Amino acid sequence: VALWDRALKPEEIAALSGGAEHVARRDLEILGPPQRSLQYWRPRGKAYAGDCMVTCRDGEFHLFYLYDRLHHGAKWGLGAHQYGHFSSTDLKHWTHHPLAVPIQRQWECAMGTGNVIYNPNDGKWYAFYTDCGSRIQFVDKPQRGAWLFRSVSEDGIHFTKDFRPVLPGFDSDIFYVPETRTFHLIAEGGRTHYQSGDLEKWAEVPDSEFRKTAERDNLSRICPDTLAWNSWYYFTTGSSRIYKSRRPVGPWEEIPKNTFDGLFYSKMHEFKDRRALAAGWVAFPGWGGNLVVRELVQSPNGELGLKFVPEMIPACGPPLVPQLAAKKGDVSGDFAALRVRAEDTLSYAAVDNVPHDSRIRLTVRPSPGVEVFGVCLCGEGDYRAGSELSFRPASNHVQFAHPHEGGVGKKQPVVTLMGGDTGALPSVEGLDKPFTLDIITKDRILDVCIGERRTLIARRADPGGNRLFFFAQGGEVVFEQIDLRPLSRE
Repeated sequence: VALWDRALKPEEIAALSGGAEHVARRDLEILGPPQRSLQYWRPRGKAYAGDCMVTCRDGEFHLFYLYDRLHHGAKWGLGAHQYGHFSSTDLKHWTHHPLAVPIQRQWECAMGTGNVIYNPNDGKWYAFYTDCGSRIQFVDKPQRGAWLFRSVSEDGIHFTKDFRPVLPGFDSDIFYVPETRTFHLIAEGGRTHYQSGDLEKWAEVPDSEFRKTAERDNLSRICPDTLAWNSWYYFTTGSSRIYKSRRPVGPWEEIPKNTFDGLFYSKMHEFKDRRALAAGWVAFPGWGGNLVVRELVQSPNGELGLKFVPEMIPACGPPLVPQLAAKKGDVSGDFAALRVRAEDTLSYAAVDNVPHDSRIRLTVRPSPGVEVFGVCLCGEGDYRAGSELSFRPASNHVQFAHPHEGGVGKKQPVVTLMGGDTGALPSVEGLDKPFTLDIITKDRILDVCIGERRTLIARRADPGGNRLFFFAQGGEVVFEQIDLRPLSRE
């Protein structure tokens, strides 16, 4: 046993633990190799990624995230979240920076979801966050309840905390309006709205359109977000309802085609070249999981969609040559054009030995009036198990479910449970026309892009089988140009 009257440096700890080489070797043995790409990334060990906060400066995209341990179980269940930080200029090569906003006082419960913003007036970066103080009242805390705080940085990397509370409140979002040179901060789902000219003095906004919308529609009080993109302005909350306006502060009109896709608490920001990105996390059972970045798709009327970010799609090996391992019902053609036809019962074609980590691309051509069709991933047996991705054109319904008694899974509601692999998207139009389907399966994550305009993500509780089904019921579908590739090892 040895005692020191000071904190040991990391180099000293390594020397006492067998030396730097031994520590590096044990690090790989215990935690495995670091993941180089950001898509589907999470911290190593029993750690996870939570809510994201995104911004962009001079063509460099910054993604801040809540570093989580034990699925919100750290610090007696208070979370103890801290701001982690990635940045990239090309979305392929990412720099993982030191923690931007760590916990530094015993009374800080967690760094709750806020935002990071660059101030063009003074050239500094400001990270706003809540201390989540309502979770517990530490006796030595200078103020009771939850408050908004800020940290300041000269370079956007190294932040200095200011322990003076800025405003009372919870999860927040902050944005800048260049035309008026004002900053706006919204919290409690928009029910609280302040503005400032210097990020120091704040005044409550009277007759706020954010507040009117939040109270009228009873919006979630958590994780509000805003986006300015191509002369449109957007506002959303943790409930995933999304609104648009031609003005940065409203009034707000709800977009009927919700872009919810199974990611939790996504935040959005304009990138460069007239692009915009969103980032969120796909859950394990429990809070926190893997980071996922999407690219936003914008219609002329301001409606939004989501698609895979091309630069962030995992690398793949050479294409596999699929072989028909089993079939049921009326199946013909090959994997250049696989025709599946059925009456009231299920017909399918099955492929075996599909890697659990793979990318599957194809074009789907449904015939008029077909009832339901799709693919079943990680399947087993005679359509007895798997993750069924099904499309019902008549009701614009897309869902993940499980095969039911050897047939198509039961219709699911528009919800994705935390850590679950069943649930449906809000209405998806155009399923009666040909569309592309891009599927990535990795580490039990099932990620889908439909027609370069909608995405859906889930996570299996177990690896599942290695059989892939192409199925139809109540009509005919042709699956064309099926391209199946294993993901490359990082």
